Amino acid sequence: MVPATKPSIIRQVRSVVGGKYQLLSPGVGAQGGKPGCAIASGADFEIVGRSIINSESPRETAINIVRAIKNPSDC
Repeated sequence: MVPATKPSIIRQVRSVVGGKYQLLSPGVGAQGGKPGCAIASGADFEIVGRSIINSESPRETAINIVRAIKNPSDC
């Protein structure tokens, strides 16, 4: 696991492990990580549970997260 709030660490870990391991990145949304940035930095998965569960509109939040993953900005 690599923190979504630290894209530079994600890049460092990815450079060390290459494609040998899958990187999971918690901390998207609730802890301040921007959706899409962890994947853009080399993570395989972003953990976004609380962002969706705590949302007043979980469906819309999930759609917005998927859009951000497909087109990350400000990472």
